[in-house]
Formats: sequence, structure tokens, C-alpha cells
Amino acid sequence: MNIALKGIMPALITPVDRDGTLREEAARALVEWLLGQGVHGFYVCGNTGEGPALSEETRRRMLEATLEQTAGRGTVICHVGAADAQSALRLARHAHEAGCNAISSLPPTGYYDYSEDEIFDYYRALGESAPLPLIVYANGMFRQADIAPFIGRLATLPTVCGVKFTRMNCYELRNLVELGIAVVNGPDESLVNGLAMGACAGIGSTYNLMAERFVQLYNLFTAGEFEAARQVQFEINRIIRVIIKHGVIRGTKQALCVLGFDAGEPAWPGKAFTPEESRLFRAEMASAGFRFSGPPNPPESPRTFSRPA
Repeated sequence: MNIALKGIMPALITPVDRDGTLREEAARALVEWLLGQGVHGFYVCGNTGEGPALSEETRRRMLEATLEQTAGRGTVICHVGAADAQSALRLARHAHEAGCNAISSLPPTGYYDYSEDEIFDYYRALGESAPLPLIVYANGMFRQADIAPFIGRLATLPTVCGVKFTRMNCYELRNLVELGIAVVNGPDESLVNGLAMGACAGIGSTYNLMAERFVQLYNLFTAGEFEAARQVQFEINRIIRVIIKHGVIRGTKQALCVLGFDAGEPAWPGKAFTPEESRLFRAEMASAGFRFSGPPNPPESPRTFSRPA
């Protein structure tokens, strides 16, 4: 089962109240703003979107709002991984019913050390629950010394179409490419490296803030302007260093709030910025070259959307 994986796809933050209720209009506004910057799609309710920390209802509504606002103007991939496998299966079925383009999931190894056979069965069950293209999410939770053979095994499943590779080892990334697996680069700070090693796309957290720059980098690289793409990566990384220092999710949400989005705070028990932390963060971001411009345009009028029964 295939899907055209290409371009720049923000790993969307999920604007929520402190109790986890979705701030839907803020989500719509963010999607519309990012589409205007040329992104190719969205990755919904992953780690950046705090999916594992949110209720199934909030996750379902965030996906529906993203699909509704995108309205076919980009690929929408839903991360369905959860602390319990049954929730992941339910979320996968919902993604299919809602009209999502693909699903993705971290391996179920957050709390238990499952064997390769058990992880393989998990991804097989996801594919059987939702006949959608399935993107394996490979980060540090894959504990194999050499993950390429195991990802290659997962790629024999009929719905697995690629891997979101959020690891810093470009050697591993290239091994996957040479196995014929579509690889999406995960680390924002090394997108140009991933593209150079054969990644076909990028999914990232700071794309929420710097989509225009990442689209520029991607376009320069695909046009063969490698040195120019590298310089854009260096500019991006000066800003990423500040965001990592202050916390990726809280920093991204804080910057979006300053830009005019009602992005909310990290899902509880994540901590919001204090006023002093906010002042320091804004000063360091500006010093690194981030431009805090005026508020975004409001989203388009809500479209009708029939929620699945």
C-alpha cells in the first residue's frame, strides 16, 4: 500500500486547555497559516502533538479538524500510538473512517520490553484494523543495535509504506533507503543531512514555527542548490538551539502564542512558561534570528464535517 511521501509536513502541536480540551479554532488557524507557507501535509497527534498524553476524544477531534481545514490540500497522517494497544486500534479505525491519508505509530515499547515478534504483531494488527498506508515511527524506542533488518521485516507487511526516522544516525537512514524503504526525516536540525542520505520528506516539530524556511530548504535541495540549502539549515539550527534549551513543546507553543495563535500550554502535567521565562525566551529567539511578526490571518469559515458514527 503506497502513498506519495514528499515535502515538508509539520508535526502539528495540539492547542489544548489545561484540562486537555481542544482549542479547535486555534488548530484550524494554524493549519491554514501553514498551508499558506507551502507545506505538503501534516502529522497529527504525534509526540509534538502530545497525542499519548491526550484523551482519545481530543485526538479524534484534532484529526477531524485538521482534515476538515486541510480539505484535500495536503497529506494528513495520523499518529495513533497509545499507552495501550486497544486505544491505538480504535484510533486507527477512526482515522480510516474520518478519511485520513495514512496512519503512523511508535512501537508499543514505552513501558515494556516487547520482542521483535510482538512488535511485528502490533503493526500487523494496526494494518488489519485500518486499511490505510502505515508509517512506522522509528525513534529511540527501537532498541535494536541495527534497526534496518527489523524495519525491513516490518516493510513486508502489506500496509507498511515507509518509516518516520527520528534518529540521528544517518548511516542507519541510508541503510533503510537502500532496502527500498521510503524514509521521512525526523530530526529538524538535520533535515539537510537526511535529504542528502535519501530521505524523501521531513516531519518536524519546529516546522510549526518555521515552515517557510523548511520549505525553502527542501526546494533548494531538490533543485540541486546544496550549499544554499545547507546555509538555511544553519540559520534554522540557531533558532532550534534556543527551542531545545527551553523545551520543544512548551517553546513551540509559547512562540505560536506570541505570533498570535491561541496555542495554549503543554498538556498537563507539562509546565507553562512563567512571565520571566517568556521574556527570556523571546529575547533569545529574536537574537537567534527568529522574527516575531504580527498575528496570523483568521481561518476560513468552518466547513461542514460529518463525524463518523
